[in-house]
Amino acid sequence: MNKRRLGLQFVISLLLGAALWLFSPIVTGHLEPFDADDSGYFWAGLFLSGLLGGSIYPRFFWVAPVATYLGQYLYAYAFIPGERPWILFGMVIGVFFQLPSVIGAAIPFVVLYGRKIFMKRP
Repeated sequence: MNKRRLGLQFVISLLLGAALWLFSPIVTGHLEPFDADDSGYFWAGLFLSGLLGGSIYPRFFWVAPVATYLGQYLYAYAFIPGERPWILFGMVIGVFFQLPSVIGAAIPFVVLYGRKIFMKRP
């Protein structure tokens, strides 16, 4: 296992998750990225963060969505004081919102390893 790439994948995905919340007021005009449903900002951001994070070390693609998830809620807790009372509720509900990130992170894995896994010959 390449621990350096795994650490880089975790840190970059963590920062991408935090960036979703950081740039949300600028891009959508809403403090919370999921409040701007009509723009697709949140869903596209989750997918791209998973895709970029998963591309760093596709073998451990699951690290990218986990780090993206943590980055979002660490940023919300640290920099948006009004979110603190709701942070646990948000973290429980937020698990279900991570599907675009998981799909995005799985794409590089399937591209690189899919043939070996799905096309095994007896």
